[in-house]
Amino acid sequence: MKKNRLRNEGTLSLRGEQWVSFTDEVLTHIEEYTVPQYGDYPNDQAQSWDASDCITAIARYASRFGTNSRPGQESLDLMKIAHYACLASAKLDVPAEATITITVKEYKELINASIEKGE
Repeated sequence: MKKNRLRNEGTLSLRGEQWVSFTDEVLTHIEEYTVPQYGDYPNDQAQSWDASDCITAIARYASRFGTNSRPGQESLDLMKIAHYACLASAKLDVPAEATITITVKEYKELINASIEKGE
């Protein structure tokens, strides 16, 4: 796993500091909830998924943003989105700094398909 040189040197921007804080929250969620609940790689439920399954999960959580009445759910859903993006990246077997490009039309189609399936 690649370590970030800027983080080690303490030269992060404020955006970088926000990212580190957020990823620390995601890591805590993964270690304290996700792994105990669903198992750890390579024996977890997501092992059988491909990158498109992860993107579908991202669309599901993104589509319900702002509609849940439970306190803190939006923050939790954003952490899940980040985790699924990480899983999708790993399944593509590309460096973490690579990006996935999707058009607005493709994104809307993913959301609509997810809603139609009741996900």
